Amino acid sequence: MGTFEALVALGFVVLFHEFGHFVVAKACGISVEVFSLGFGTKIFKKTYQNTEYTLSLIPLGGYVSLQQEGKGGYLSKSLWQKSLILLGGPLFNFLLAFLLYTALALMPQERLEPIVGQVLPNMPAANHLKAGDRILSLNNTPIQSFEDLQKAVRNAPHLAVLLWLQRGATTLNLPLTLKEMPAKDAFNQPTTIKVLGIKPTNKTFYFHYTPLQALEHALTQCAQLIALTYQGLLKLVEGVLPLSNVSSVVGIVDFLAKQSGLEIWFLSVGFISINLGLLNLLPIPLLDGGQLVLLWIERLVKHTLSAKQIQALNALGLAFLLALLGLGLFNDLATMFAKPA
Repeated sequence: MGTFEALVALGFVVLFHEFGHFVVAKACGISVEVFSLGFGTKIFKKTYQNTEYTLSLIPLGGYVSLQQEGKGGYLSKSLWQKSLILLGGPLFNFLLAFLLYTALALMPQERLEPIVGQVLPNMPAANHLKAGDRILSLNNTPIQSFEDLQKAVRNAPHLAVLLWLQRGATTLNLPLTLKEMPAKDAFNQPTTIKVLGIKPTNKTFYFHYTPLQALEHALTQCAQLIALTYQGLLKLVEGVLPLSNVSSVVGIVDFLAKQSGLEIWFLSVGFISINLGLLNLLPIPLLDGGQLVLLWIERLVKHTLSAKQIQALNALGLAFLLALLGLGLFNDLATMFAKPA
């Protein structure tokens, strides 16, 4: 993917976020005054059913302008309707990732056969498994691919496991004790992983999910990535992860531009969409999460903030977001210039 395609992909993710606000607002009976593809000078516009659809000069995302006053205005709606409208954008970001991962799961998946290619010395498999053994199950978990075996080993509740395998025409069951090895987690923090001590052959096959399995797989994948992103944000706040991990639009576009292959592209765009959704749920003024928190605080304390108070909070939120953007831009540029020519 080139830089232009990466910009278009990022713009689509942001636009899909705004489309979420648009759809929920319409469902709540709110008049949408403007739905814009892009920002800046309007180069094309068409009004349909009281909504002005525009194409603007800068194609990075878009925005939705809702009617505020009157019967069909945002301010006339209930707390729950306002909350749903604010949540619409982030939820549509999660929906986009889910759709991408479902589409990816419905494609033929190339997997490694669960066949032992090499047995590593001083490992649990030594003196038990042989090259050519086909793994059938681990602790009653069916194994269809080598990736399934890795997952089953990693998630085994205990070190002691029961392995079923096929050796030639014979089916064997072997009790083994897995070994724990030091490793690094997704945040480069020290952890331990369970290992069996084998390597696969280079034999592959194509695996097909059923539609229901594809939906389940995509849902699980989204849930895992949401949890991973949330943990990453917490570790940034706690200082476990350095601030050098913060990235900006420049870094995101650069990351997307380097992706090749439909599978990696779908995974990357879905992950960025999830990140955008979670970022907008943060309780920071100007973001959806910040506006949602203010809505509920006003209801709980039964006091409506004045225009000046909201303006001051928005200014603080803008300052924070600009500082975050500046930090991300600094990190991205420092990384780019640090690369060897």
